[in-house]
Amino acid sequence: MEVAVPEGSRRIDALLELGRPNRIWGPLLPALSRRRILFEHFSGPPSIEALTTVHAKLALVLEAWARSRRVAARRGLASIRPPLGLVLSVGRPAGALQVLGYVPRGPSGVHVASLGAFEAVLVDVRGLPPEPGTALLRAFDHRPAVASRNLARLLVDPALDWRTRRAIGDAVMAKPKLWDPLEQQVTVDLLLQRGRVEGLRAALRVVLSHRVPERAASLEAAVAACDDAALLERAIALVTGATEDDPPSASALTKLLRGRRRAGRPARRPALKGASGADRRAKAGAKPRPKSSR
Repeated sequence: MEVAVPEGSRRIDALLELGRPNRIWGPLLPALSRRRILFEHFSGPPSIEALTTVHAKLALVLEAWARSRRVAARRGLASIRPPLGLVLSVGRPAGALQVLGYVPRGPSGVHVASLGAFEAVLVDVRGLPPEPGTALLRAFDHRPAVASRNLARLLVDPALDWRTRRAIGDAVMAKPKLWDPLEQQVTVDLLLQRGRVEGLRAALRVVLSHRVPERAASLEAAVAACDDAALLERAIALVTGATEDDPPSASALTKLLRGRRRAGRPARRPALKGASGADRRAKAGAKPRPKSSR
């Protein structure tokens, strides 16, 4: 008996066409490159039935890829990689992973099922390590207890370029009802802070190129790594306040930008003006020296 499965009954969350993905995708970057992605998101661990439905959707996309591959072969064109099913799950569906043949691959939280051209990746976003490049995936965990924290980590992830960061801020401003008040405030505060830091970095680079051009290149790594607006402001003041004959050294600026104190003895207490040595020692809490018997 033949059974027809209408394609319209298989609604897909998103179908992505990725050429060269951004490094914000972290451990999934090699798998996502130059292929079509069937994207599905579950707010909890999917059941066996739900994950099987994802496989059925992927089979339809894979069938369309096979047809286009034949056309490309007849026309002498290179065919793209077969499509990939990407499932983001808030929680690990242990039963479904075992029954459907998923195996761990890569960092914790990533599981893969493959058979020839058929390949699906399930990511338990709660199980991913908190490392640079995983913040985007972990941000799909929308539980109220962690949503604002995940968004904050995403906005400061070094793998997130400024264009994507600005796009996230624009999305929050354009549709505030989709974000809770805490997420809105976190986004606005971090974007403002990030914008101020990037502006101070640019200002410091300009000051260094004009006042100490011979040291600007050697200081670039320290400038790029500094996220403290106060330290950047102090570095700008130090460079602009120095004379041409006695500019600050590269090592002093590097220590300042890294938040390190200069090595050496601790600073002395200022002397109390208008007082004798004995009075100063008494006010400082020291015992008076015994008088000489001479």
